[in-house]
Amino acid sequence: MPPPKSEHTGSDQAAGGVQHVISMTIRRRDGRQVEIAGVSSGETITDIVCDAVDTDGLGLDAVVLGRVVGHDPKRRNLRVEIGASQPAFLAQGTDRAPDAEKGNGIAADTGLFQIKGLPRDGKGFTVARDIGLTGRFVVLTPFDSAIRGGRNWPDPRRQTVAALVREGGGPGGQSLGWILRTAAVTADDAAIADEVRRLSSVWQDCKNSSRSADTLPKVLAPATRPAERLLLDHPGCSKVLCPTGDAALFLAGQLRPRLPDVNVVADNRASDLVEAAAMLLGPEIALPSGGRIIMEQTQACVTVDVDQGSCPTPAQVNREAVDAVARHLRLRNLAGTIVIDFLTDRSRKPLTGIRSRLESALAGDPRRIHALDGPSPLGLIQFARERRGMPLSAILSPDDI
Repeated sequence: MPPPKSEHTGSDQAAGGVQHVISMTIRRRDGRQVEIAGVSSGETITDIVCDAVDTDGLGLDAVVLGRVVGHDPKRRNLRVEIGASQPAFLAQGTDRAPDAEKGNGIAADTGLFQIKGLPRDGKGFTVARDIGLTGRFVVLTPFDSAIRGGRNWPDPRRQTVAALVREGGGPGGQSLGWILRTAAVTADDAAIADEVRRLSSVWQDCKNSSRSADTLPKVLAPATRPAERLLLDHPGCSKVLCPTGDAALFLAGQLRPRLPDVNVVADNRASDLVEAAAMLLGPEIALPSGGRIIMEQTQACVTVDVDQGSCPTPAQVNREAVDAVARHLRLRNLAGTIVIDFLTDRSRKPLTGIRSRLESALAGDPRRIHALDGPSPLGLIQFARERRGMPLSAILSPDDI
């Protein structure tokens, strides 16, 4: 589903698979602003995320000094005041203050929380105590002193990157934890060291602000913006396109403290993103063979029904459905439990090789895919996809675009 072509006002051409991020803000019919961002590779949009704009700095990944204000025995959640219109939820069993907070001058009922989930289904934000500050190459986990990830890397490279994070973490670097991201395998050592220093500085600022806070709650580190999350997950992208010069100037000011090398420019290709998003708000996706798939978000899971349509070959429809599902999960930002109902018959021949094809199609997904199971006797394959933000259809409707 490539977006329509448009005239290029920038000097670079995005052909040949060169990636960049497109970002823009639109106003919904209810008057609320929504920031939407997508990754463009050539003329194809590969990933889309969007968030409703929150002027208080609350949103995914924000670090907040908050206060526990009650508990819900039925849902086994603690209610946490973080400055939103309704309390956030913290799962009981994860509420113990990290050892690193003890003696930090923080009262027993207050603490540092990170927003992990956005409000949905009438519930507030979801927060956690296991804070992670994400970069392109590493994730800083201040309450865990271990270095994780990279187990399958060549030994010299993992040792090199591990030494970089220990040395670059400052005086307290030995007590900080780190997760090594795949992009660090081929990244420049200087770029990794710069990111380690920047994330360590952000964490030090959070600690200092928490000690000196005179009011609660208080945002210590703002939420990551949709464009920022895509830049972090796609390290090959370093340019962001915005529809106007004013929009580019504003976004550059938001991004550069955390991504100093990003280049934000005005370019009329940004309008392609809205056209692409408008085509993603319906459940039906046509396949080249004449078949189709229906993707729907329910309370429990995302269901994908594969329909043969006018195609005489079920196996061909199944193969095309695999590629479409892998792509549209990223475009529509669908996550949680995914259940796909593939075509089958008594011989089960239409399912031959379908699992391995699905695994290959999902291999490039920047989100974690796990618990893949099937196909079942009825042709069902299910798996889980890591949730980051809200589905596109939960934030935008066809009437908004």
